[in-house]
Amino acid sequence: MDANGKPLRPNSCEVLVLIAGIPPDNLNGDHLQIYPNPAKDIINININHPEYLNSVVEIFNAEGKLVRKILVNDPVVILEVSELPHGLFICKLKLFNEIIESGKFIIK
Repeated sequence: MDANGKPLRPNSCEVLVLIAGIPPDNLNGDHLQIYPNPAKDIINININHPEYLNSVVEIFNAEGKLVRKILVNDPVVILEVSELPHGLFICKLKLFNEIIESGKFIIK
């Protein structure tokens, strides 16, 4: 409910924030590239800044459940996703438990 007691009707960005806890201005930025998007079998996750090597990439489903956690040793992480269900996923790049950047991708 809003301040006037009316039901809220979130737009898709607000739904993402509600589900994944990611501020809308922190989606798909300069440090992280995810492709192909949408994906079928694999995704490539590019870490565009070398200072973020040895960071962690976490993949969450649309319900906010952690489905993968990957230590980043290379600037490109190739991730097999064919066994994951179709839908929206959130990718968080974290360094020392701080979210550096987040992105989203779809598996078809």
